[in-house]
Amino acid sequence: MRRGLSHIDTVGPQLYGASSVHVDMRSRNKRLLLGAIGLLVLVGVVFSLRPSEPSYRGRQLSEWLKDLDSASSDEQKNAAKQAIHEMGAAGVPYLVRDLRCHDSPLKNVLLTLVSKQTVIRVAFTPAVERRKRAHRAFPEVASVATPAVPELADALLDTDSDVRMRAANCLEWVAWKANADKAVSALTNALTDPDMRVRQNAAAALKNMRTSAARQAVPALLDRLSSDERFEVRGSAAEALGAIQPASLETVQALVVALRDDAWGVRSASATALGNLGTDAKQAVSELSSLATGDDDDHVRSSARAALRRIAPE
Repeated sequence: MRRGLSHIDTVGPQLYGASSVHVDMRSRNKRLLLGAIGLLVLVGVVFSLRPSEPSYRGRQLSEWLKDLDSASSDEQKNAAKQAIHEMGAAGVPYLVRDLRCHDSPLKNVLLTLVSKQTVIRVAFTPAVERRKRAHRAFPEVASVATPAVPELADALLDTDSDVRMRAANCLEWVAWKANADKAVSALTNALTDPDMRVRQNAAAALKNMRTSAARQAVPALLDRLSSDERFEVRGSAAEALGAIQPASLETVQALVVALRDDAWGVRSASATALGNLGTDAKQAVSELSSLATGDDDDHVRSSARAALRRIAPE
């Protein structure tokens, strides 16, 4: 009897422990399932409140964006570009929304919750992926995106540098294909952004404006040309100055100094910018003549010769 009792006493706690584990597991799975169901309800509510997406040939914009992102052939990619282009202005607000999207803390928590259960599968596109897709598609609608310029300019203040970089790039496309004059002030401020990509894209957008509105950015561009630590930004600043063409002594002098930059791209862009100023850049002739024959880089020599033909034609 003692042995039997001893056996029962030994096994009993193990049985109770196993039962407790099973109860805890069931309780945990139940919580996960309820959380997942709650997530689905929340997602359904959010999507029901969103305005309907524009569509083309029976497919929504988001589907075409996925095609453009994952196209396995030029034919598929071109079809997606054509579809986005055809949706035109109707697609702009949705692209801008995705360009500015963020994953909220709640969404991140729910995603973590869903990943820990296997009962319900929910497919989510991370914010960074949505931004990338919208950015890739934006050139197809840039010609009709002028109404979105204020919102894109506001995006230059976003806390996420990825959003700021893509917004500046989209403004570059709008400036080239339509008009982005309302963003000059925001782009000028973006020239001092901590992220090099934002500064470079801001300078490129200012270059594409081709209107007098961009002239207010000249002092900031001169500063970037002379002091930015990245040669990509210095080169873009030189290109912007060449496009804006501020025929001032200060601009000519700054570009002449930039002809001695260590980076060949900056020297080449500065030579081209001086050529764009024409006869107003006559004081650069001596420096350009030296580059035309003595620079180590073919691009720089070619740019210098082209600039001389415009500044001092024979």
